[in-house]
Amino acid sequence: MLGPSLIAGVTNQPVFWLGAWRRVALGLGCLMIAAAGCVRVPVEPDRKNVVETLLFTTTANGQTSLSWTSRSDLAYTLLVAERWDAMRWQPLPACVNQPGTGRIMQYTLKEDPGRPRIYKLMATPLAKRPR
Repeated sequence: MLGPSLIAGVTNQPVFWLGAWRRVALGLGCLMIAAAGCVRVPVEPDRKNVVETLLFTTTANGQTSLSWTSRSDLAYTLLVAERWDAMRWQPLPACVNQPGTGRIMQYTLKEDPGRPRIYKLMATPLAKRPR
């Protein structure tokens, strides 16, 4: 009965070089994924459709005045949040999709004394009227 125990002992021995091949294959696989996933494509800003304006805010006596120079081909919506990094900005009901006049537009709001708020101005192209 020496034969079977000797064969069983030989077959149960771990193959030491198999682990090395697995490590090499894993390393090559990681290298291929890293090389394939590192593509950088610069994005040029769309200068044709840029709308630049400044939103001026002034707070005094519990009221905030918001003003900006408008364009007649844009509609404006004022957004409000309690922090800059807020996930959701709420539109102010008094100023949603207001058509620009080509002059300075202004809105005055009543403020709560202990509640700071941040404002954003969103401009969108006016829909062209059908002929």
